[in-house]
Amino acid sequence: MRVLQVTNTLHRGGAEAHLLLLAKGLQSRGVMCDVAFLRAAVTGGSPDLRQTFEDAGIRTHYLGCEHSYDVRAAVRLNRLLATQNWDVLHSHLPRCDAAAAACRLFSSSRTWISTLHHPYDSDDNAYSAGRWIGTLAPMWRLADGVIAVSEPVRQWAIERLGLGPDAVRTIVHGIDIEAQRQSAAPRSASKSRTHYCIGSIGRYEERKGHETLIRAMATVLQEFPDAELKIAGHDPWGHGEALQRMIGELRLNQHVHLVGFVDNAAFLSDVDVFAFASRSEGFGIVLLEAMVAGKPAVVSDISPLNSIICAGKSGLVADRDDPSSFAHAILSLLRDEGYRRRIAEEGKRRVAAEFSQEAMVDNTLQYYRDVMGMKGATAHGNGVDRVSQG
Repeated sequence: MRVLQVTNTLHRGGAEAHLLLLAKGLQSRGVMCDVAFLRAAVTGGSPDLRQTFEDAGIRTHYLGCEHSYDVRAAVRLNRLLATQNWDVLHSHLPRCDAAAAACRLFSSSRTWISTLHHPYDSDDNAYSAGRWIGTLAPMWRLADGVIAVSEPVRQWAIERLGLGPDAVRTIVHGIDIEAQRQSAAPRSASKSRTHYCIGSIGRYEERKGHETLIRAMATVLQEFPDAELKIAGHDPWGHGEALQRMIGELRLNQHVHLVGFVDNAAFLSDVDVFAFASRSEGFGIVLLEAMVAGKPAVVSDISPLNSIICAGKSGLVADRDDPSSFAHAILSLLRDEGYRRRIAEEGKRRVAAEFSQEAMVDNTLQYYRDVMGMKGATAHGNGVDRVSQG
């Protein structure tokens, strides 16, 4: 089987980390997997993963479409598709879905599958094209199959995009558990046990809810005056300036630090509690990474974060946008080392059982086969596209 994955950029982020693991896993199962990407220039400090893909034996193809609405994306993608006999075109994120949909108009013989990573018109204003989703919805109905990274995303696709229930399959993200464990390091023993570190990872943007954690620290410091909050992430839109102003206004400069883009495993090694106050997520791979690293997690009580953990067992939930709720949950962990350890151990067990790279890759490969088989049966039958019926 030959598969061409297409995505916006190869600069590290949740979707890109997922794609790297998926492509490597497919390669290990005998699938020839290449990756095409639209943009090379990305601001904010996230590293370029192109060489990482290449080093893993995954060929990459730069389509040279730096502008968000570059109509040449479809033309260049179609030109690339013509160079080889690809069995599956697998697109990620709306810009690439739009280019793939245009290519579908040129040829309907190739299987096209789209992965939805987020409910793109949610109320967090994270996606500039969100207001056009109603107009763009018909393009996803041209796909032979659609993957949703979580059940909430699947329900959004059914309700908002008008896809039939059988047209969308939920395949949750997974991570390379063994690699994560090998890269994890114990917290430095030289640090004072009153110097607790709360860590968070996410782009500097409103959707990630960093403001909630910053405000929560004012309460945490009343009981643990040596505690600190470290927020890691890249800053593509300059929102870090607003966060830094808030830190200064609350006089938290000595306790709250924006550390920029970091290696996640190294960052997590120095964390006692992982806090993730995101206001909206399609999935949340960094939560899996924190759990595998043995860090007890506090997350917003939103889907799918509250289904990745089992509240009170493998993590804690706090009310979205509520600093006092986050402070209460964080404090309950800092006060009790045994409680932290139990939550952390259960978190590691849950990821191993439910969110492995192997399961994600196997489920995706099986979906390719299912869709290709159904597409072939349809071609020899009545010629009606099952997905477009949705």
